[in-house]
Amino acid sequence: MEKPKTSNKEKTAIEQQANYEGNHSLLLFERLTHPVILERLVNDMYEDITTVDYSDYEYIDLLSLQEKNDFLSQSESKVKEVIKGKILARIEKVKNRTQIIFSEVGYLESRQGKYGLVAILCRNQSGRYESPHVRNITEAHEKGHIIRKYEQNSLFSKKVKRVFNFKQIDIPNEVLRKIMENSKADNLLLVYKEMIDYFSKTEEIIERMSQLKNYFGMSGTEEFTKEHLRYAKKHYIENTGIYPYQIQPFFDAIEDEDGFVELMNTLGI
Repeated sequence: MEKPKTSNKEKTAIEQQANYEGNHSLLLFERLTHPVILERLVNDMYEDITTVDYSDYEYIDLLSLQEKNDFLSQSESKVKEVIKGKILARIEKVKNRTQIIFSEVGYLESRQGKYGLVAILCRNQSGRYESPHVRNITEAHEKGHIIRKYEQNSLFSKKVKRVFNFKQIDIPNEVLRKIMENSKADNLLLVYKEMIDYFSKTEEIIERMSQLKNYFGMSGTEEFTKEHLRYAKKHYIENTGIYPYQIQPFFDAIEDEDGFVELMNTLGI
């Protein structure tokens, strides 16, 4: 007997992985406490803290700098032990606490350095409040900010940013105007520059990379491939319902796909 025809093609492995519907924060905690990923994260944060170039800093707290230098004067293994302890303590902290803010523009809070705050009144393009799934994504993103923090002028940051070209980002004027309504900026060019500064921060890059691992339900050392990246570029916004300009500029800025994939598989993400 002839088998009935079906119009639904069988999903590929990547399609089956995509748009993870579980709790993204719990997935993040599971991944970051995986022994291999945790070791990578400790190494990342050690490289970051030990390779900062202060020559371009407009202001340096000399007391804090001295305390940092005293801390780094210890053996590498001791410093990494302390970093690991802080990471695990932060994970335990955000497991039990979520900081919220009654704002419709979470981006502005992050741009002003207020990381870790989940803006619960954010709206989507249609003016409706964001879906539970989008809030799920946002919460994991913000909790990630609390767990890991980075300098902007370290060799680690330069390594992360080298696969991106943020100068090629195109943000429509209507998006910039919407942001300007809730910003202190008084012209579109300034808003555009602020957006570029925001998306090019190391911590924002890392958390969006983390979003992609969450999107594919990665809980440990699963390999992230170029196929994963290209699938996400095409389907992430549609699948998740997330506001496009929360992540589209990030996708647009990826200039070296091979380098990006390498970072996804070697950093503590």
